[in-house]
Amino acid sequence: MGKGSRPLVDAATFAFFLHHTSEVDDDERTFRLTLEDIAQVNPNTHTCPIFQSQQNARIVRHCYQKAPVLIENNRKESNPWHIEIHSMFHMSNDSQSFQTSLALEKQGYHLQGGHYQKSGKRFYPLYEGKHFFIYDPQHNGKVHGHKERYPADAHLPLQPRYWVAEQSIIRKSNPSNRWFLAFRVITNNTNQRTLITSILPFAGLGNSINYITSSQPQQLYLLLAYFNSFIVDFIVREKLGNTNLNQWILKQFPAFSPSFYQQNTPWNREITLAEWIKTRVLELVYTTPELAPFASDLGYNGPPYPTDETRHFRLRCELDAAFFYLFEIGRDDVNNVMESFPIVKKNDLKRHQCYQTKQTILEIYDSMCAKSKRILAKK
Repeated sequence: MGKGSRPLVDAATFAFFLHHTSEVDDDERTFRLTLEDIAQVNPNTHTCPIFQSQQNARIVRHCYQKAPVLIENNRKESNPWHIEIHSMFHMSNDSQSFQTSLALEKQGYHLQGGHYQKSGKRFYPLYEGKHFFIYDPQHNGKVHGHKERYPADAHLPLQPRYWVAEQSIIRKSNPSNRWFLAFRVITNNTNQRTLITSILPFAGLGNSINYITSSQPQQLYLLLAYFNSFIVDFIVREKLGNTNLNQWILKQFPAFSPSFYQQNTPWNREITLAEWIKTRVLELVYTTPELAPFASDLGYNGPPYPTDETRHFRLRCELDAAFFYLFEIGRDDVNNVMESFPIVKKNDLKRHQCYQTKQTILEIYDSMCAKSKRILAKK
């Protein structure tokens, strides 16, 4: 810094994830950032993002030009979603509160749906990060010996390592919490996906999970769809420097305000963006009776939706294409973003002999662009 704390240069040159000194001369691997650029991307901490290339830096900075950060410390109306981020149980410090299935059954508790019960007392699953995935609240929940209790087409409840008393969960959270918007704290920018978010039923949450509450919880499904999009996951990968998705990182994601979603859908002017997204999120999430409270809060009181893998894939791709469109990401950059998920691509090639996820998203994105243009042309 020069005299008066003024910078000696207008911008500095950065490069990350280099494997050889010769890569310093690669113009695509290096990029320049000003103090203003850093402040735009990380206004709360002013820490430097770890862009992997000049192209990635350009795409991420474009997103920050389209939307402010989720929570900005020094801005009026800095938290339009009215959210707070919490943790619940510590796996070591709170271990005295945990019970195994075997211990509960020896005490006379019986499994009823998604919880153990005896004489009005209930124990609920203790979720760990591995137990859920994107839109999937039971990604890795084994049914330890209880499968025979349910019909073949039943939604099997999660069977974790540990269970927690209902009152312990209430003391750690809030009596009004009937479901949780949760995300994995432990992750990596080289995983298949980095930001793993889902709606979880009323349960205990271990310290590999954080959850988000809001004074307007009926709007949180919009954040769920936003968090689970490929464009936001791409941004996370350019900002995550270790394996911990700390709260300060999440608070500085570029996020549209709740009012943004009240506009008519650009490719379907008959409904708002909020309604268009809600129908898809509801079908993706509400596949188990334990999430009936979430469905009810969204105005749906019917039975759970069937778990149809083909249908779910299409719905996820529609939401991904929508957020690419809303962030005004050009088609070539949509392609570039999707190519930055090599494990997703590898799995698709193994299963479908093509990068089906990218192809489907691009197909839907093209359709959205075409429909939007036709609607604008009629005005």
